[in-house]
Formats: sequence, structure tokens, C-alpha cells
Amino acid sequence: MISKKIVIPNGFSKSKQADSSFRFFSPRLIVVQVDQPVEFKNEDISSHYLESVKLQEKPDNFFTTGEIKSTQSAIVELRNYRRMIPYRCKLHPVERGVILMTNKNEKYLTDTERLRLLTKTESEQEFWNLIRGMDIEIE
Repeated sequence: MISKKIVIPNGFSKSKQADSSFRFFSPRLIVVQVDQPVEFKNEDISSHYLESVKLQEKPDNFFTTGEIKSTQSAIVELRNYRRMIPYRCKLHPVERGVILMTNKNEKYLTDTERLRLLTKTESEQEFWNLIRGMDIEIE
């Protein structure tokens, strides 16, 4: 199975930001199939240590990468299904991303299945917390 790649961009840890804003890995949100490897490529000059978290900001040990030094990569294989996996850098907590998992190959998902994957959360509050955390304009 081909791995999906998430990039930690060059200059990422040094970029300017407002105190309360988040920075997102590239891509900010990725869809993977169960057992599909995810490669985290560090193109930044600083080391990063990525960990999955609950929406309440607490690490949940679903995955950790260990230290990823500059120019290095870490590959994580997500063998257990979990629909939504928020993650952050343990060393730079404002750096975020989200992995969505599916049991089906992404290219075979219907538009309806894609929409459900993006919006189906455990609770209404969890959904709105996720949207607010992504810094999306809400009307």
C-alpha cells in the first residue's frame, strides 16, 4: 500500500503567529485507509515530535513519531481504525493536523461518504470544536 505524506515545511517552527492561532502541517487534513502508512517528512530546521491527541488537547497514545530531526522522516502505520485522529507537535503545541481514517480506499469513496467522513463526529460539540480549531470562518 502506498504511503501518504505529511510535510513539516521549511521555517515552520520559526514562522510568526498570533498567540492563539494554530499552524497546520501540509496537508492540514489527510484521509488514509486502515493499515496505510503515513510518512511525516521534516523539511524544517528544527526537530519535531508528533503525537495524537484528544480534542481536549491531551495525548492519547494512538500514535507518536518520536523525534523527527531536520531532513528526516518518520513512518507511522495506523493499524487500528479510528475515524478522526487530531495530532500536534509535542515540542511546538500550536502545530496541528488531522488524519481521517476509512476502511475503504480513498479513490473509491463516493462524494456522500467523503462528506460524512469530514463531518461525522462523536458529538455536535466535538464537530464545532474541530471547526473552530481549524480557524475556518463560521457564519
